[in-house]
Amino acid sequence: MLWEELNRVALLGTARSALSEEALEKLKNYGIAEAADTTILLEAAALLAQFRKVQPPLTQFEGNRPTPIEVRDTRYISSISSKHFEQLLKFHPLALEEFSVHLQEYELYLSPELCPLALEAVRIDRLNWDAIASITPPEGWWVIGKNEDWAKWKNAPFKQVERPYAKIKEATHFVLDLQEQIVAGRTFLEGYNWQELIRNIYWFDLSAYHDFQQGWQLGNRISYEWIHRMEKVTNILDFRKEMVVEIEKTGSE
Repeated sequence: MLWEELNRVALLGTARSALSEEALEKLKNYGIAEAADTTILLEAAALLAQFRKVQPPLTQFEGNRPTPIEVRDTRYISSISSKHFEQLLKFHPLALEEFSVHLQEYELYLSPELCPLALEAVRIDRLNWDAIASITPPEGWWVIGKNEDWAKWKNAPFKQVERPYAKIKEATHFVLDLQEQIVAGRTFLEGYNWQELIRNIYWFDLSAYHDFQQGWQLGNRISYEWIHRMEKVTNILDFRKEMVVEIEKTGSE
């Protein structure tokens, strides 16, 4: 410390001791130019004494210290998957369950900076809790208790989300069957089956995407409305594909 070094030189005398090069450099930064040793010593003491007067005294902390976060070898999602998660909450909330399933399969967790965003999603919709809790890292569980809006979830039970094979099979059948009926002219894409199509497209088996694309190309000849709506559907499928591919890439590293 600079103050201790000044005291040492003052006690021993400038004839027997000298300030180090590092100390002289610091004093030069404070505006004390090179001069005789005694002059530097006096100017430095006067300056630092003023600093010490305005410095508030340190007091012993008497409150409860926060519990340290348990150290684990946690594997976090990539920055690309973090962006997917943000987009998902904003535009594709129905893809949250699939996102959670894939992260669990690769033992990946949300990155710590996403935890407040994820917990807000739970506060807005309680149904998001199982999917979010299953992929929350230790930092997320720590931060839950620090906000009164989230604190009630700290010890709340949750069920790990699993891949719903029957739901995927049913959704895939519904999408391809509806597409075939529309292309063949046996039905029209109206409000009721459009909403049902969107719900099912989030669980459509991505391995059957090629079959869907072929039906979409046939459907291009139907109407502008069909083209417009199918573009929205393919955008959802493209988002899901990118989301899953990035998770698999990170999980395999």
